[in-house]
Amino acid sequence: MAILEIDLPDIILLDIMTPKLDGFGLLAVRKDQLPRILFSNIGNYDEGIEAINLGSVIFL
Repeated sequence: MAILEIDLPDIILLDIMTPKLDGFGLLAVRKDQLPRILFSNIGNYDEGIEAINLGSVIFL
């Protein structure tokens, strides 16, 4: 996450299944205005709703 403090990207792509801090966790701690897209190959409707509620602009 340190790289996000140095050089802000235009958009953040997040995967649900990542080690240590998953996409939901990162959505919860990042409160900036950068657009975030959360994706997963095993996602379901409930995960999509959670992603949107945490600030993701779309869930794929």
